[in-house]
Amino acid sequence: MIIGNIDNLKETAFGAVIERVLALNPLALTSGIHKLDGDDLFINRVSGETRLVEDSQSEIHKQYFDIHLVLEGAENVGFAIPKASTDFMAESTFNNDCELVSDVAGEQFVTLSVGEFFVIEPGIWHRPMIAVGGVAPIEKVVIKINKEAI
Repeated sequence: MIIGNIDNLKETAFGAVIERVLALNPLALTSGIHKLDGDDLFINRVSGETRLVEDSQSEIHKQYFDIHLVLEGAENVGFAIPKASTDFMAESTFNNDCELVSDVAGEQFVTLSVGEFFVIEPGIWHRPMIAVGGVAPIEKVVIKINKEAI
């Protein structure tokens, strides 16, 4: 996992990808999927509301890195260490490269504000868009990078 700020992109291996997305003026993009390099690199533009922990689920991906980047508002993102078990990763269906559960052992949270990002590798449980102090609007992008393209 990497947590950072767009003011320090040169300090992260994912800086060039984030700069490429920022050059698109992501706030002006419509909600939904925008492909940059086919299935190897795309973004999901999200315009919505944060939610309470009890109204959310933790997710995990098998094939894609996620980079959650806040454009407006703030969110808490839950995550759990260690990675999911090898058996879980091998035996799960991963419809649309995603599995969901309500509870994850050892979950911790980090708060992201405007311009901050959180890189989550495949196999790490994470719970995005959790309210900070109360449900509120949020604008963000989730950059999806196929692990085979790295």
